[in-house]
Amino acid sequence: MGTLLARFEERGQELSGWTPGPTHRDFTAEHLVVHGDRFTCLDFDEFCQYDPLFDVAHFTAHLGLHGLTQFGALDHFDSLASQFQRVYEAGARDYSPERVNLYRAIAYFKLVRFVALVERPPEWVEMLAELLSEAQRLARR
Repeated sequence: MGTLLARFEERGQELSGWTPGPTHRDFTAEHLVVHGDRFTCLDFDEFCQYDPLFDVAHFTAHLGLHGLTQFGALDHFDSLASQFQRVYEAGARDYSPERVNLYRAIAYFKLVRFVALVERPPEWVEMLAELLSEAQRLARR
């Protein structure tokens, strides 16, 4: 875990220079209310000026966690996550796949605590290994 944290810091320094903007900071599907073709976002308790790409990464990491917990596969919703990223990228003025990957790695790292201490599903130990492995893979890019 220490090596992974050091890699986050290293990559963060390499990818600095972005412009802060409005950021939800813990954006997940649970924060959306969908009514027909209208989407409303709720829960702005961690809202701040930060890198908006963190929201993209956090949301897609939570799709991965949902795929892992509900279907046994971290990549179960990858096509939806990719579609979400493509739509976001089309409208973004400062999109960086490298920053999204770093933030996804950080989000998976954060989800380890959630899985181990909060949710604790039956296969939690295996899930931790998969989440950490994905965080390491993304941080290496």
